[in-house]
Parts: sequence; structure tokens; C-alpha cells
Amino acid sequence: MLSQDPEAGLAYLQSVAAVHVLQTQQSLNEFQTLPRAWRDVFDLSDLALRLTP
Repeated sequence: MLSQDPEAGLAYLQSVAAVHVLQTQQSLNEFQTLPRAWRDVFDLSDLALRLTP
């Protein structure tokens, strides 16, 4: 992708990074509102999993 259109490729990668930063910040902002079971097992990762405590 980057070799075919470097500017478009970079813009895409920057938008992906911005979404990851936003999601991480939202998670951290909501940390204190999580139930204790979730806070006890909280971790940061680049994987999106839907789990129960």
C-alpha cells in the first residue's frame, strides 16, 4: 500500500493509530467506573476481546 501511494498509505496508518489512541484513552477514562471484577483483571492490549469476568 505505501509503495503504490505513499501519502495515502501514511494517512491511512495515521488514522488507524488515532483510532487506537482514542480507544485506549476511552478505556482508561472509564477504568474507575468498571465493576471491581473487571478492574482486578484489567490489562491493555492491541487485541479486542469480548470477555466476561
